[in-house]
Amino acid sequence: MALLIFRARKGNPPEIEASSYYGSYGTWRYGLKATGATGDGNHSGDVDYTVSTQRMTTKGYRDHSGARKNLANARLGVRLNDVSKLTLLFNSVDIKANDPGGLSQSEWRSNPRQSPRGDQYNTRKTVKQTQAGLRYDRQLSLNDDLSVMMYVGQRDMTQYQSIPYTPQLKPTHAGGVIDLTREYQGLIPAGRTGEMQGRYPSVSLAGWITRTCRNTVKGTKTSIWWMVQRYTAKKVHCDATNAT
Repeated sequence: MALLIFRARKGNPPEIEASSYYGSYGTWRYGLKATGATGDGNHSGDVDYTVSTQRMTTKGYRDHSGARKNLANARLGVRLNDVSKLTLLFNSVDIKANDPGGLSQSEWRSNPRQSPRGDQYNTRKTVKQTQAGLRYDRQLSLNDDLSVMMYVGQRDMTQYQSIPYTPQLKPTHAGGVIDLTREYQGLIPAGRTGEMQGRYPSVSLAGWITRTCRNTVKGTKTSIWWMVQRYTAKKVHCDATNAT
């Protein structure tokens, strides 16, 4: 699970920002961002939003080390009344990267940019994660605030490793491919109270974090000739409850 924190300036009219960067080894990063708001954010019905998307690609320094990453974020806030606000958050990440693998000392001295195992086994990794959250904020008094955050998401990861086929024949071996799916959700209620102590504010925080997740793990046998057999499939449940 990823934690995303960002802040954008409120105001009207809406703004659109485009960016593009170039680096060595065929590295590009470009993105688009839009922000806007209606009203000053303090009255019922006022809306503020931020939407952004970004893409990064690179060929990599070594052989078989290219990668690309797509990122999207969105935030929509609605003022319910003078003392409460509702905010919807969304985040999506899509990563695909080749893995050049390690080198022996002799291989590094011969050619530090080579990727013998990466080329042989086509080692690579893909990660996709999507999550959404809903946050409710309410001002209880001049010095007291209450917030409740709920979120849900899913993470999918597949990784091809440079493991020879013979060791994978053992019944207890998980195989050369990792296929993981994680579904998670959580609830975070929190309260804040504070007052000015001279020139500086004194703030106390209290909260509770409850989260659950379910993992589905699949191991697959592979060979250099890409003969694939399903090896094992199992589900692992996990949960955690923490006070802060």
